Amino acid sequence: MMIPFFATPTTERKLPRGTMVPGIIREVACAAVVSGTVITVGNTLAWPVMLHSIANETTTGIHEEDIEWLATIPSLISIIFPLFAGVLAEVFGPCRVLTLCLPASAFLWLLLAFLPSKPIIYLVRAALGATAMAINTLIQPLTSELVSADVRGLLASFPETMHAMGVVHLYVMARALPWHTTTALCAVPPCILFLLLLFVPESPYWSMKKGKEHKAHHDLQMLRGPEGRVLEELDSIRRAYTEQPSQSVMDQVIQLTVSSNYKPVLLVYVIFVLKEMGGQPIMFQYTVFLFREAQVKLDPFTCTILVGLVNLVFSVISALIIDSVGRRPLLVGSGVICAASLSVMGAILISPTAPRWLIIVCIMSFVVSYSCGVGTVPWLLVGELLPTAVRSIGCAICMVGHYLTFFIITITYPSMEKDIGMASSLFIYAFFNFLLIFVTLKWVPETRCRTLAELQSAFSSENSELMYRRISLRQSIDLGLEIASEIDLLTKAKKSRSELQIDVLMDHTPSSSSSKIPDYQETYFPFTVRRRSEDSADSQTTLPERNKR
Repeated sequence: MMIPFFATPTTERKLPRGTMVPGIIREVACAAVVSGTVITVGNTLAWPVMLHSIANETTTGIHEEDIEWLATIPSLISIIFPLFAGVLAEVFGPCRVLTLCLPASAFLWLLLAFLPSKPIIYLVRAALGATAMAINTLIQPLTSELVSADVRGLLASFPETMHAMGVVHLYVMARALPWHTTTALCAVPPCILFLLLLFVPESPYWSMKKGKEHKAHHDLQMLRGPEGRVLEELDSIRRAYTEQPSQSVMDQVIQLTVSSNYKPVLLVYVIFVLKEMGGQPIMFQYTVFLFREAQVKLDPFTCTILVGLVNLVFSVISALIIDSVGRRPLLVGSGVICAASLSVMGAILISPTAPRWLIIVCIMSFVVSYSCGVGTVPWLLVGELLPTAVRSIGCAICMVGHYLTFFIITITYPSMEKDIGMASSLFIYAFFNFLLIFVTLKWVPETRCRTLAELQSAFSSENSELMYRRISLRQSIDLGLEIASEIDLLTKAKKSRSELQIDVLMDHTPSSSSSKIPDYQETYFPFTVRRRSEDSADSQTTLPERNKR
């Protein structure tokens, strides 16, 4: 069979001695380093727990009325900054942008710790929110592009685990240390991870998109090791960009008009919105208030540390079982438990005779189920379902929806609790969990152990014919001339035969008998010629076979 025009050499490029280690070790190491950057995001979002201590110091100029604004600044920044981060990743590469975010974050933490004036605190809080949102936007697609399908579920679950670790890390330090020291120590993880990220390769998908095929091949071979099927994976990446080329941000915006691209983006966007509307911000942001409703006399730090530890432990458990159980079962099962927990909690608040300690059970069951599925799986779907051609801009759109919904739910809950009561609010959040279950069962495909190239075709089956019609005008003219030449030769060779009918059949995989067709025909237009004849043996033959006759 002729080699298509986009094929690579059949031999692997040899890397220098000592650079090859088993592929799985390199993938785990790279995923751990990349995911570790989310610790900074956890620290940023959990830092407001110390605002009451900061407000007690007269030198900072922070008062009680500033606490709400300082706590919500990252959510406000997240409404616009993910799109900017997606543009930067498209131009400079996701791993490079992620690497540059870390020293900036470390500098901001030190500035906040040692120059704590009111303008500095507001400015640094906004800048830290911007770097945190950039990291959150880049992390999941990059992790999914670096690891192979067999371990993607485990390794792509690392970011959510690291996020929970960052939250618990700050809570524990805030409990034991002064706020200046805690803030300064938040600069340590970014410094360490910056040095480690220098050894992590750039996304091979981005390198291929920018025409750096040699670098993409080299990085894939280093990631997968000598036993990896590098050429096959490289070929699938190349085909993805050949079918839907997107060299710039505007190209990605144009590609969003294609059905096979906007459908998965819209689906992931809806999942993130429903995830936040399911009550997660309330359960984690108003933990102390809920514990007080349960008549549990614990100080705020103990409550938040307890919930954070449960979230961390079950995020690790989710990462370990997600490849064996699957994404859909985890998302549906955890959604059912979250909805049931909120409903039961609302019923307890309505009933004056119900034991209040059941609220603690409901809170913990919600945190456990959320950590195992609803809190983990949507982030995994960002890297798996978003098509290669629009992954950067699509991820940014999903992050905008995620944090915008988080912000709205957080600021509207106090007024909802005042107007309709806590029980009614919890019933509304439970309804959105049931809606998430319906959306998952109806439209979310199972992504376990499927390559990104296979997942990309999951939303384009109904447009399979149109998919390969998107070629340039020059290719169309060349193809038309080639077909005309074939028809002319066929007519001259078959003057004495009956009338011929030419059927151009679109298909993804070329027929094995069309080995003499030119490369672009073999890739896009494998076709056959059907002769109106009663002879069944000659009823369907390919053009090259008829030319031979």
